[in-house]
Amino acid sequence: MKIVFRADASSTIGTGHVMRCLALAQGLRRAGGKAAFVCRELPGHFCDEIDAQGFELMRLPIDQAGAASPDDDGPPHAAWLGTSWQNDAAQTRAALSDQDPADWLVVDHYALDIRWESAMRPAARQLMVIDDMFDRAHDADLLLNQNVLPGTTASYAGLVPAACRLLTGPRYALLNARYRELRNRIPPRRGRIERVLVYFGGVDAANLTGRSLEALLAADCGDLGVDVVLPVAGPHRESVRALAGRLGGARIHETLPSLSQLMATADLAIGAAGTTSWERLCLGLPALVVTLSENQRLIAEALQANDLALWLGHHDAVTVAHLALALRPLLLQGLPADWSARCRAAVDGAGADRVATLMALGPHSRLTARPATVDDEVLVGDWAMALATGPDEAQWYGRLLRSLGNDPLYVVEAASGVVVGAARASLREGAWTLLSQASPAAAGVCEPHRLEEAALSRLRAECEGLLQLATANPAASGSLRIALCSDQDSWINDFIPAWALQWRTAGHVVAWAHDAALLPQSQVCIYLSYSRIVGAALRARHGNNLVVHESDLPAGRGWSPLTWQVLQGAQHIVVTLFEAANAVDAGVIYGQATIHLRGNELVDELRQQQAAATFALCGGFVRDYPGVLQQAREQSGTPSYFPRRTPADSQLDPDLPLREQFNLLRVCDNTRYPAWFEHAGRRFFVGITRDTDKD
Repeated sequence: MKIVFRADASSTIGTGHVMRCLALAQGLRRAGGKAAFVCRELPGHFCDEIDAQGFELMRLPIDQAGAASPDDDGPPHAAWLGTSWQNDAAQTRAALSDQDPADWLVVDHYALDIRWESAMRPAARQLMVIDDMFDRAHDADLLLNQNVLPGTTASYAGLVPAACRLLTGPRYALLNARYRELRNRIPPRRGRIERVLVYFGGVDAANLTGRSLEALLAADCGDLGVDVVLPVAGPHRESVRALAGRLGGARIHETLPSLSQLMATADLAIGAAGTTSWERLCLGLPALVVTLSENQRLIAEALQANDLALWLGHHDAVTVAHLALALRPLLLQGLPADWSARCRAAVDGAGADRVATLMALGPHSRLTARPATVDDEVLVGDWAMALATGPDEAQWYGRLLRSLGNDPLYVVEAASGVVVGAARASLREGAWTLLSQASPAAAGVCEPHRLEEAALSRLRAECEGLLQLATANPAASGSLRIALCSDQDSWINDFIPAWALQWRTAGHVVAWAHDAALLPQSQVCIYLSYSRIVGAALRARHGNNLVVHESDLPAGRGWSPLTWQVLQGAQHIVVTLFEAANAVDAGVIYGQATIHLRGNELVDELRQQQAAATFALCGGFVRDYPGVLQQAREQSGTPSYFPRRTPADSQLDPDLPLREQFNLLRVCDNTRYPAWFEHAGRRFFVGITRDTDKD
């Protein structure tokens, strides 16, 4: 996945936009993605830091003509761009002209709006906006506002397309991974304040840093330790140094890669109400905040309303006396007992990884379900209301949690535990129905059937014995009773939920068990990777008993036919659907399909092709039943047999080149039955994965 960021830092803009984009870029890199930046070299730019972190950087030159004259339709901060939006779009497109369209173009800039975004559409498959304001319209597929703002989602009505996914709140705060690492190592602060951190961003043109130091002197802070971070490009650096010299316990810091260490050791912070707020909250650091720009007012109001910070006002109204008045009682009485704990609870530091996962979310992303807990109510309580028995049912969430076995509620997650939806299973008269709801962050990407497939997998794992699905369309013509049987630990169980739900939607009644003896009577019973012999008495319960085998029967009867054929170098493997009989793999054939291999697929890809061919054959049988029975033909030719595989069949020869043993490596399961070799009297296991960057 390739992601391009368009963000700027400057003496006017500050560094926060680029810093949070860097945090997201790091999260995307951890997830296997590649990130690049497009930045204009404005005075006070942050390009060197982007270079230092190893990201590709395309620099846009300063426009000597400056920004175009503001127009009535432009955003309030248009002058921050340093040029016209048309020129910026043209230069950005030119910078990306030698590259394939990015998977995502991420823009974090108050000076850019729907016009620039629409013009950049050809440069990327999807576009994401990072925003803190509600002052302009956007052409976005995904919008992130990490601020603690009640009703944020509703505030974007009419400003984004209807299909735009919204990520709102500090759950998605974009922080450097170091903050998440430190969070659980730092206990909540209580009582006496021994160390204060003073930081007002990379510019601090209003010299709030100096005012804060004067306030500390006025408050007679005694032996208090004070960490002062100098602005990178501020005009008051020398006066700040002089003031710090008058504080006996003050230390000056500059050009720090991260504030995490200073925040970890501080008991109180004095700073701006910008993006640094989320870093302080993650580490449980109480703060006195001052707003330096209009956009910070929204953040400060939300922090104050949630008792997470004490907002002293806007920079032009906060004097040394105001700062000293707020500091004195805290220095004398200490911190309120629960202030630090509230801060810590607001931000967990995993936002960058959550956003990276949601950006990578697609139709083939693996989803898993887990039972919902009381801690999930805050997260899913509003958008999952559709899973209640009635739209206005009071206390529906707790009622479902207490129902346990009859109405289990599941939270559906993507990678790294990122919640993408919820699903409810209901047992009525022995049959299960499923209902699902995607989260706002995954709406339009995680279709209901994907959420229900994950829930059905979990339900199957928790449900002892037989699991039967109620039909979604009882009046459907040609409705069948379909029974499915698989081994409990088989890989194919990952694919069965999708098939079962498709048949349920088509109007069929589906039953699934891991023991053939538990299956009810059916017209069609399908045995999928089921290793036990099913006798004639059990087969007699069903009209037809189907088995899928990966060979051109009667050749290749027996065990693991696909694996044996791959080991033999086969690139075209016939898959056969046939009727179970007393003799092994000897029944009449209903249909065949062919798997075509490139020769470099690993076991997971082989299974995906195997599953696709299996469902194509079984799905065709169900669709054409009972007419398909007329296509039955006897097997002809000389039978051959594959033996059961054992761990010894996965042994590598350390004296042979890997190229000669690649087929053995590619059919081995790294977890269940890995390849291995012996050396110096010990056994060593070998796993294999593919470099996805080359795909």
